[in-house]
Amino acid sequence: MLAAVPELPRVDVLKVAHHGSAYQDPALLARLRPRLALISVGADNPYGHPAPRTVSALRAQGATVLCTASDGPVAVVGDRPEELRAALVGRLL
Repeated sequence: MLAAVPELPRVDVLKVAHHGSAYQDPALLARLRPRLALISVGADNPYGHPAPRTVSALRAQGATVLCTASDGPVAVVGDRPEELRAALVGRLL
């Protein structure tokens, strides 16, 4: 993706690819520097997703990482980028 669109801007929300597998592009994560990273994955999946190194890489970029396996359903709410928040069942981050 970086080769095709080298001027990719920073993003507010990133839906992490492939259930947070270890096969993420570190340069892409560094370029995007999401504020919020969402990982959709089932609990106790046989692949070990999300990979600890993926979660660590995202957190090192300053992202709040939420995973459906541990956090449950996640919705992103807000009208403007600076107002975006993650809504979890029973709480708002």
